[in-house]
Amino acid sequence: MQNAADAIAMTAKQGDAEGNGSHVASAVWIGLKEEEGNVEISVADTGVGLPSGDRHRLTEPYVTHKAKGTGLGLAIVKKIMEDHGGAVRLEDRAEGTGTVAILILPMKDDHGA
Repeated sequence: MQNAADAIAMTAKQGDAEGNGSHVASAVWIGLKEEEGNVEISVADTGVGLPSGDRHRLTEPYVTHKAKGTGLGLAIVKKIMEDHGGAVRLEDRAEGTGTVAILILPMKDDHGA
């Protein structure tokens, strides 16, 4: 959620710097679905989107494209998800600009519950 808000703020700043104002509709969507025995939680935004280069490194420690970012947020999320048998996936939003972050967790724990 914080990354989505930051990406939207970056979009508004880019528009201001280009003299376009911030006329882009800002939105964040939360989704939840069951897919192949997993629960998928998605957060989509209308922000600046994913960088064109180094996308595969965005979940590595100290990799950031934010002016004041530490590059630890997504690395921590990835570690927590993996510790629980899950994963994190980052995608371009299909409709216009923005990003979709998807958290994937298994519905069953190691004990079959």
